[in-house]
Amino acid sequence: MIPKRKVFLKYIKSKNKGKNKELVEKISKYFKVGKAEVGSYIDILGKENIISLLRDMGIEDKEAKKIMK
Repeated sequence: MIPKRKVFLKYIKSKNKGKNKELVEKISKYFKVGKAEVGSYIDILGKENIISLLRDMGIEDKEAKKIMK
């Protein structure tokens, strides 16, 4: 049952692994979508558009930049 040679198996990594949890939660509430979809939203929007969305939600610039890190 155990293979006699080394085998490398590829796997798919999660897209949201490196994303900030607080940012994911805020964007998912804004667009009313699941947290799994937010990873693609963040990639598409870019940094400047995300900061403007956070401003629209009532978050100050200083705090928005802190969330983006």
